[in-house]
Amino acid sequence: MKYKSLWPALAVEKFEELPALLEPILPLIWKAFENVWADWRRRRHRDGGFRDLDIYEMAQWIHARVTREISGLLTDRDDVKFFWRGRQFVVNYQDAVFLSFKKIDRRMRRSNIRTKGNEEYWRQAVSRSNGLPLKVLVGYCPTKDLLGFKLYLTLPHGSRVASKWRIPDQTAQLIRLAGLEGPVDTSATTTRKGFHVKPKKDAAEKKRGDGGSG
Repeated sequence: MKYKSLWPALAVEKFEELPALLEPILPLIWKAFENVWADWRRRRHRDGGFRDLDIYEMAQWIHARVTREISGLLTDRDDVKFFWRGRQFVVNYQDAVFLSFKKIDRRMRRSNIRTKGNEEYWRQAVSRSNGLPLKVLVGYCPTKDLLGFKLYLTLPHGSRVASKWRIPDQTAQLIRLAGLEGPVDTSATTTRKGFHVKPKKDAAEKKRGDGGSG
């Protein structure tokens, strides 16, 4: 993409440094979306009303809960501040990047009404000295069945997307943050249809079953 001025190009240069900059909080952002989507899947399974929601109604439901989850997971961090830009929840990380959260489509287009204020906000008029703060969108793209999601960092430039980066699965990073070592036992949280483990009998029960007590 060619630019008419220095500013968007400088923003893209800074955007490429974001995965390393955001490394301390990316696992928590991922966890927020995982938590919300797990709740969404449970509700769709149990409640026919949720299965009738279209993707726009779903996005409203997801967005409110993502905002709540992220603010809860990040609220105790000294390097994070929150503010609202109108009705838009924004995470200020280290005064270096402003993160907003929106549903996006497969072409990385965000789902909001185009206004002059939005266009100005996303124009990335960054400062010449250090290129900060960047205004970055954490975009979530639901899968076709609406039961999963893909998560991206995108750098809007007006109505376009100047750069993007798919956030990989953060499970391993979450384990490291939790201070765990070795493989994680997921048997308590994973259900396999038609499969169960039969508990072993202890020695006394086995003896009784074999008739050894009589």
